[in-house]
Amino acid sequence: MNELPKDVGIALAQLRLDSRKTQAEIAQRLQTDQSRVSRIEKAEVAPTVAEVRSYLKAIKSPEANSFLRFLDTQWKFFRQPDAVKNPEIDVLQHIEELAQSLDSFERTHDLAAALRAEVHMHLQSLRRAFDYLSDLRHDVAFLGDIGVGKTTALCFIADLVLPNLTDSLMQRVALEVGGGRTTLCEVRIQKGPALGLIIEPQSDSEIYTAISDFCAGVYSAAFDPESQQQELKKGVSEELERAIRNMSELTRKSVKDSSGSRTTIDPALDLAKELKGLDQLRSAVTSRLKLKERTQTEIWYEGPSNQQSQLKWLRETFTKVNNGRLPTVSLPRRIDVLKPDPLVRNSQFEITFIDTKGVDETALRPDLKSRLDDPRTLTVICSTFNNAPDPTMLRFIEQAIQTGSERVFPERVLLFVLSRPGEALTMKYDNGQNVESDQEGYDLKLEQVENALSRIGAGGIPIRFFNVASDDANASAAKLSDSLARMRQIWVDRVRSLDKTIGQLIKNHKIEAVILVRKEVTRRLKIFLHNQKLRAQVRPPHQEAITAFETLNARTVWASTRRRGTFRNLDIYYYLGSGAASEAKRRSQATLNDLEALLQNMLCDPELTSAYEFLQEVRTNALQWQKDFIEAVELAGAETYRPALNDDDTLWFTCEQRWGGGPGYRVDVASYIRGWFETTDRDELHSALEAKIIGGWQTFVVNRLAALCE
Repeated sequence: MNELPKDVGIALAQLRLDSRKTQAEIAQRLQTDQSRVSRIEKAEVAPTVAEVRSYLKAIKSPEANSFLRFLDTQWKFFRQPDAVKNPEIDVLQHIEELAQSLDSFERTHDLAAALRAEVHMHLQSLRRAFDYLSDLRHDVAFLGDIGVGKTTALCFIADLVLPNLTDSLMQRVALEVGGGRTTLCEVRIQKGPALGLIIEPQSDSEIYTAISDFCAGVYSAAFDPESQQQELKKGVSEELERAIRNMSELTRKSVKDSSGSRTTIDPALDLAKELKGLDQLRSAVTSRLKLKERTQTEIWYEGPSNQQSQLKWLRETFTKVNNGRLPTVSLPRRIDVLKPDPLVRNSQFEITFIDTKGVDETALRPDLKSRLDDPRTLTVICSTFNNAPDPTMLRFIEQAIQTGSERVFPERVLLFVLSRPGEALTMKYDNGQNVESDQEGYDLKLEQVENALSRIGAGGIPIRFFNVASDDANASAAKLSDSLARMRQIWVDRVRSLDKTIGQLIKNHKIEAVILVRKEVTRRLKIFLHNQKLRAQVRPPHQEAITAFETLNARTVWASTRRRGTFRNLDIYYYLGSGAASEAKRRSQATLNDLEALLQNMLCDPELTSAYEFLQEVRTNALQWQKDFIEAVELAGAETYRPALNDDDTLWFTCEQRWGGGPGYRVDVASYIRGWFETTDRDELHSALEAKIIGGWQTFVVNRLAALCE
């Protein structure tokens, strides 16, 4: 038996409770007193190996036998996982056994190069499965437009709701909510040692840039009122402006005059008019922030233990941090909310909820794409009931499909349609008759949403309706946990498939008829490899970036140029990577479709029956190969141009200075950027990217398939 896990006592106690046995029964089998059994379960004493064996045999349950097998497993390829909580512990043991079988098979046989390559392919697949299933940590990321209601829904699901039923919904949720533009940054909610907040502050350079943008907006409002038209307005987002004003004690006030009319007093405008220029204004605002005093990054609750007091403190403290009203806390980049109890009742997983910053103008953002790309994250796309699926979310899905992420939608994406009271009852049948219940309205809306998703190639995304005022939040939370279990089941099924394939490989590798079939399969694959090619580029990777600069809000374009192309809503490097990835998918898809057709043809050939498992593995791995290729190209598309583009002072100065020069600002900025990419000075960079694309195709697809044919 291996070294006993540190928390073996907890595992033993849980197994005993599940089997409905008493400590006295276990003590009798161990021939010891009940107090020792109690101390073992409480981890007050370390049991011996013999005691653990006797304890498990006394329980006499399949789960106890499984745990005993786990303890007896010799972990040579992988680290011993946590068996106390992991629901796939039997699968993890089997992965270790399969890896040992493959290793022994390779060491004891003089295998041809192609068979060795197949062994290594299977080992890599086993490692991916083990790494995934051995980790119980998962993120659930909520994405949606500003004001869609995702923060409110998340609070209900995470049980962050004050119990006072007489208050309005906005008053009951423990995080600050409003009609939109409320949350300043990304918020993570997770289980922690106590109730508290951990703040990750923005860097000083980020804060100085935000102050500069804020001051530019104030200064232009003070001296050029016409610039306050929406198209020409400088400044920062409403939520960021609110925080900067609070931190610098420049909050606006509304006062009544003698006639009862209200007037807004803006001390920032007054300060701008008092000082001699924009530089002086920036300096004054920066000084007022007192950043050197804003060093606190943790705030913990120390009051009464009742839920009402705890959540009331959380709401008040979070609101202060989110609005820049704590003098010891800096401008946050992310706020972590920690609570001592699990986020989802009875879930086996360690779940962290992510409340992403609301989508403003475009969902094509690096932070949102990274959530979708993370195999451990369940992405919850939130839409309003009337507009579901919201147009910005549809564009986000379309972009993901174009860059090769379509396979993740049925697996790890969930569409939450957030309904408000009465909305479902407005649904009508074709004959004009209204539905009679919310559920009827949900059913009718479901068909519309499914049709909209199918039209863009995103059919199969699970859809759930949720009205925080009337629907069961615990049922929605359980649905999220079930979705995580479904994500993990895909890997369990993958291991089962590998088990069969590996068994056939080891059993049949010396059978002459099987060898002949394998040679025939290899011959056909070699013919395919000889004729395969990556299609030529049609659309340059920078075209998506050019389109974004031409079409997004002028203030967004201005903010991006001031940050050398790096801004939350307009990151040129994100668009470069996305453009390159879209082209990589298009250029590779025809060849991979041909490979899929060839494999399917061979799978339908009764004379190749003995190679079916091998062919299925090639199909599965080909999808992974394409994914690896596209991801490599996406990274190359962003990083190939980054050094030269970031360091071009002339380009960014020209783009920024174009502001205020009359109509056509966005078109002109896009033209400057297009000119940068399309000058002959950039030919070397274009060639370097193309070489990386060709090299990636060779490395991640061609070479891997060729290794199986040697």
